[in-house]
Amino acid sequence: MYGGRKDPLDRRKYGRSADSRVLTLGEQVGSYVFVFDLQKIIHVAPDGSHVHPLVLGAASPAPYAGELRIDRRGYEP
Repeated sequence: MYGGRKDPLDRRKYGRSADSRVLTLGEQVGSYVFVFDLQKIIHVAPDGSHVHPLVLGAASPAPYAGELRIDRRGYEP
């Protein structure tokens, strides 16, 4: 299931967002973008316009990225 390395489509070396963090159990309710890093760690940041490159920063490769919403019951597809 865990794919290989994928280079980002936007190759500019943005800095990492101050809002980016490792996903933890009990994450707050909200809409997020997520990125799996090459060590299989999931990083999240609040959803917004063109946020994915800022989650890891430095044009870092990542196998997966997407969006998720967490409601009071947990993950909501």
